[in-house]
Amino acid sequence: MSKVNSNIDEAKLSYDSVITQTGFLQGKVLTVIDASYSDVIQRKAVKDLLREIFRDQCEWMYQISHQPSGSGTQTPPIPNPLLIDNN
Repeated sequence: MSKVNSNIDEAKLSYDSVITQTGFLQGKVLTVIDASYSDVIQRKAVKDLLREIFRDQCEWMYQISHQPSGSGTQTPPIPNPLLIDNN
């Protein structure tokens, strides 16, 4: 393995960095939604759905990043936005 590849393999991002970048991505996606839907109700529905998906993914990343090492706990399943919560 080359020195460049070994540095990439060792690179890690903090949870805060990931959340910040995810927030930027969410903002860009929501801007595209604003430009894509002329119907106000439909636009709001799509944006609300995307916000929920981003929030669920961020919660999952938080759970993963804050697990005590060696705790023996299983990794929580990745949230699936296609599953309907009947609660």
